Amino acid sequence: MHELSTALHAFAHQHPTLLDHALKLLLCVASGIVIWRCGRALAPRHGNDIRLLGFFFWFTILLAFFIACWADRSGAIDQATGAAHNDTGKVILWLLGFALDLNGSLLFFGAVVALAVLPQWLNYIAFSGPLGCAAAPILVGPAIDFLVVTTAKSLVVASGVLLVVSGYGLTGHLGPWTMKASTDGASSGIVALALAFMVVYMYRDTHAELARPLPSGSGLARAGARLRRWATRRNFVGPQGLR
Repeated sequence: MHELSTALHAFAHQHPTLLDHALKLLLCVASGIVIWRCGRALAPRHGNDIRLLGFFFWFTILLAFFIACWADRSGAIDQATGAAHNDTGKVILWLLGFALDLNGSLLFFGAVVALAVLPQWLNYIAFSGPLGCAAAPILVGPAIDFLVVTTAKSLVVASGVLLVVSGYGLTGHLGPWTMKASTDGASSGIVALALAFMVVYMYRDTHAELARPLPSGSGLARAGARLRRWATRRNFVGPQGLR
């Protein structure tokens, strides 16, 4: 057993790029399977989601390609170092960083949705509810839809940018580039696209389960009904006026 592990370690040490490429290939194949399975599951009832993802993907591919060609021809990017040559190059590099900033996008859109939804729930529970004049929160479903769609859109945009930059970088016109950088970028782009499909699929699947009405006799349904009656007990004042 020791000899076998030694031989495997020696092989990995002698052929590091071979194993690296093999792992990336397996990752891309797995991502392709995820995209195919999630896409087939979404297509019957949520074709709009797939069309939206496809639009953003190809829009990003074309836009990134045109910008890369423009940067190449205008000399905005130094071919020797990959640094910005002028203000145009700085804008292009800023756009590249912005498109790939998934954490920033998620935090921003998450904050927008939180500011739209949380005040309504807090008001229901700890302000108007105790006074008996609460109203059901509005636009909660669309707000969550917006968060999911923007998250998937950010992943798709990052995927398109990574694929274009990885391919165009091999021309040597975007600064120093290696085959490893291209395979890293391309595999990351495919994984990002698979994650976008997974986000939408998991949300739609979970949403379908949560949308099912609770059994009328269940404890959770009774608790929800009691909470609604308590929070809205003073909503409808009769013709005599305030009580």
